Order: sequence, then structure tokens, then C-alpha cells
Amino acid sequence: MKRTISIICLLTLVFLSVVGCQPRNTDEQTQPQSAEQYDPIAALSVDNPAAELYEGDTVQLVLTVSPATANAAAVSWAVTSGNEHASVDQSGKVTGLSQGEAVVTVSSTDGSDLSATCSILVKKARVKTEAAYAYDLVSTDKQYHFYKITSTYNGADHPFEIRVPIVEAYEFEPDEAAARMKPQIDTLNSFAMSSANVNIWLYVATVLEDDDLMKDIIPLEDLSSNFRYFASQLDPSVWVGNLDPFDIEERNAWYLATDHHWSADGWYTAYSQIIAGLQSKYPDIAFREGERVSTGSRYYGSYGKTLGALGCEPDEFVYYKFGLPAHETVVLKVNNKGAKDPGGRRLYASDVPFEQNVAVYEAGKQNSSQNFDHYVNFYPICDTVVYPENSTGRNLLFFGDSYSLSLQELIASYFDKSYFFYTDGTRDTFKGTEFTSFCQENGITDVIIVEQSTRILYDFYDYSGPCLASFYVD
Repeated sequence: MKRTISIICLLTLVFLSVVGCQPRNTDEQTQPQSAEQYDPIAALSVDNPAAELYEGDTVQLVLTVSPATANAAAVSWAVTSGNEHASVDQSGKVTGLSQGEAVVTVSSTDGSDLSATCSILVKKARVKTEAAYAYDLVSTDKQYHFYKITSTYNGADHPFEIRVPIVEAYEFEPDEAAARMKPQIDTLNSFAMSSANVNIWLYVATVLEDDDLMKDIIPLEDLSSNFRYFASQLDPSVWVGNLDPFDIEERNAWYLATDHHWSADGWYTAYSQIIAGLQSKYPDIAFREGERVSTGSRYYGSYGKTLGALGCEPDEFVYYKFGLPAHETVVLKVNNKGAKDPGGRRLYASDVPFEQNVAVYEAGKQNSSQNFDHYVNFYPICDTVVYPENSTGRNLLFFGDSYSLSLQELIASYFDKSYFFYTDGTRDTFKGTEFTSFCQENGITDVIIVEQSTRILYDFYDYSGPCLASFYVD
């Protein structure tokens, strides 16, 4: 019995000595440094990489702390304003809850007592309106088919009218369409592959027949496959975006409810998408939230009174204010009443400063007999824009038609200096400019093109090519 007890004791001692030689907590060896081993946070900032956040969507905020030896995990996140609009977890991921603005605050917890805030604008979720469509061809002239459309949704009929170009330059078979698009495709690709080494950004304001929506409304007028073909033929380095509403409600809000250009809400949506594209290359670019201002003035748009649309009411004139930094703008002086150039083309522009136009519309003194182009005449045609306080190292070459006017000074705020070339014949003196040389001489880093699809795809208006044709690549 004593021998048995002695053996048990001996085995126990051996076991304990072996166990004692092992690490007591292997997890401790992989634990990060303790807070005492980090330097205090000296500065922190937070950025929102998303240009827009819809209800139900999420975005990961980007936290930056300095110095690099500080503990980036020693922070806490909270929604400090607008809890009903957004929530945030402790990793900085924000979830949109309802339409409105929220403020997210990140605070240091290492004793440095620092904080930073980030505004989050949550938009109403895009919910597609399922509709049934019926159409009648009302009349035809030399240029257009005029259709009367009835869209039925939510138990009610909603009539409106549209016009679709039928001129020879626009109505063609697929092979003819490809041939018509080839010059513009070749020009864009020559820009992308030139030795200028610039980024090319193309944004297209698609007319209804180029929208996927046209398949549902008037299938025989659907040309959406042409836009997809055009985009597929561009060099992969060319970024392509387009304002493509997925139901008639969005189409009305962005285009049809106003004139034949997009509304303020339409171009503001386009702006958010362009910025989202630029952010893929330049993370420092931040979306500027605009203040939506209603002037109280109402007017008929070209898809309203001009076409005699059924049940059409005057549209309310809206614009966005951004509080842009101080900048220097050289404007192409054009008669605000719509001067004609020798070629008979109307020059869409205003030589009235933006602030004066705001005052005119807010006082209801705009030209109420003018049924179209209110959004075009509200903004000037820019020649050059300089933001002297910027030091981005970026310079912009901007090609645009009348759709681009509302975007020009706004987009230019992300660059040091911007040069603008307008489609409507106002820059013919630059015809024959060599693209690569111009970019190198002016330090161009980016080229942005904003044009209507009928112009950039087909050169429908036949202005010796879209404004891209002012340049050639040697």
C-alpha cells in the first residue's frame, strides 16, 4: 500500500513539473500591445467615402489617426444627431435608417480627449414603381414622332407626352448605328491611349429612347442597346456613367417634369454619381452636400406646355446652393435672350451672374413666357475656373453641352484649374488643337465629358462632331 501511494505521488510530481514547463496562457503571446505601449492620439479625422446613402444601405467610415504609433482602436463611435436617420457600430459602419441628416462622432478613449464628426445624408430608398404602359402615335413631323403615353400604377392613370427623333441621322439599322457611333468612340479611345496619361470620365444624360425604361414604354423606339454597345467599345480605362431612371416616377422627377434638360434633382443625382466615380481614383474627394432651394416660381417645361402634355401643371423652379470656396471664373459672354450664331444655332447660356439669376427667380420675375431652357439659362458657360486655395495637383479639361452647365463650377471645385469646351459652337477657335500637347502644357490630369446621349453617341445635332472634335491626337 505504501509503495502504491509513493508511486502515485511520484507521478503527480512529474506531471506537475511537466505542466509547469508549459506556457501558462498561449493567448497572451498573440495579444496586441497594451494601451500603455501606444503613443497618445494627437489628431483624428473621419471621412465618408460614399456620395450618397439610401435607407437600408451601409457605408464604412474611414478613420485616420496620427501619429502612426497611436492606437487607432482606442476610439468610440456614436450618432450624436439624427439617431432616427442613421446608426453606427463600433467599427464605424453606418446604416441608413430613414431620410434625413445625421451626424456621427468618433471620440478618442486613450485620454487624449479628441473627437471628429462626419455628416451623413440619408436618401429615401429607391423603390421601383411597377407600371403598365399604353401609347398612341399622335402626330409626326420632319424630325419627331409625338406619342401620347398613359402609365398606370397605384390604381391610377398618369398621362404624358413624349417626342422621339426620327430624322435620318438618328433612325438607322444596327450596322448604321455602329458606323454613326464610331467617330466618337475612336476620339474617346484616342484620348485614353494618348501619351497625355490622363484619366477619362464620361457621363451621359440619356434621353428616354436610350434608357432601358423605353423597353417597357414604347418597345419599337427602344435604342438602349446602342448605349450599351457604345460603352462596350471604349477603352477599359474610360469610366462611363449615365443617369438611367428605372421607372417613370424617376424619369418624371429627373427629366420629364421640367424642360428637355434634366431638373435640379436630375443633375444633383448625376453629380453624386460623377463624384462616386472620381472617388475610385481620388479618395480625398468628398461629396459636397447641396442645400435644395425652392424659389417659389413656377413655369412650364418643354415636355409640358410646349408639347401640350395632358394634365401638365407648371413646374416649380428649384436650385442647389453649395457655398463653394472662393474661385475665379472667366465666362463666355453670350446674350441671355438666346442669341443666334451665323449657323443658326441657339447659344444656351447666360451672361447674368448666378446670384442675380437667383434673385430674379426668387422674386418671380423670370421670363414666364419662355417654356424651356430655364435651367440652362440659369448658369453661365464657363471658359476657365480657378480655385486659388486648392492644392490638389489636379487640372481638368471639361467637355460639355447644355446639360453640363449646372455642374461646371461645382465639378471644378475638386481641381486647381479647369478648362471648359462647350459643344454649341462657341469654341470653334480651338478646332484643330492637339490633345496631348494641350494636356501637357496645361498640366491636365483628368478629362470629364458630360453630354446628352444623342450628341455623344451619334452626333445627332451634326455640329462637326461633338465638342471632342475640336481636338485631335497626333
